[in-house]
Amino acid sequence: MEEAMRVLIEKLREAFAALVNLGGEALAPEETTVKEINNAQSYLITAAALVLLVMLFRCCCGGDGSDGPVRMMKAPGGNYRMPRATFEGDPKGYFGNLRARK
Repeated sequence: MEEAMRVLIEKLREAFAALVNLGGEALAPEETTVKEINNAQSYLITAAALVLLVMLFRCCCGGDGSDGPVRMMKAPGGNYRMPRATFEGDPKGYFGNLRARK
């Protein structure tokens, strides 16, 4: 029984070592040179910087992902402008709310 446990433990150690080595080779194989790693790193940093710039541009310059400018109209019964889609979606509700405010 003791011999079987020792063999089992040894086999588990070998399997664990193989698993660890497999993960290490997937991330950076042994034959990978420092030059290749630095080259890949520069591409990753450049890509991350471009993604960051696009996100900042969209955030700061009004790129909210909408389909372009919103059509506006003079609000009926009010002296301001409102989105046309809001009025066209529910004109009865708009006038009901307008009368309730007066």
